[in-house]
Amino acid sequence: MTTRVSYNLQDALLIRETNFPAGAGTVNSEALDLECIGERGVRTDPFELLIIAPEATATHLPASTSNTFSLQFSDDSTFATGVTEWNAGTAWQQAGSATGAAEFERRFRPATDTPRYVRVKCVAAGTTPAQTGKKFQFAIVS
Repeated sequence: MTTRVSYNLQDALLIRETNFPAGAGTVNSEALDLECIGERGVRTDPFELLIIAPEATATHLPASTSNTFSLQFSDDSTFATGVTEWNAGTAWQQAGSATGAAEFERRFRPATDTPRYVRVKCVAAGTTPAQTGKKFQFAIVS
């Protein structure tokens, strides 16, 4: 999978790779820290969050299966409290078919006062998703 990120900080700190669930289930990526808060209590650097899931074969994501992505935000780095979730429903879904699924890529520009930490939640649903060893990426991009 090609990494398509650029930002004015250390890029390696701004990318998370996460394994898909091996079957039907839910997985959360590691969190990214959006710490760039200015004097007014908001973020002023222009950036977007990017989620990329690779193309999948019919073995990995057959018909009647899907990966649905959402973003979770919190001011707690452990996400134990104060979690808010942004879910676009089927607009952020990588749907399987008899031939597999196309690469999934979505960008999101968070509000300037969004909580400090963000992670991706991926729900693999259906009868037989088999994505062992496959990963999706989550990054901050300019």
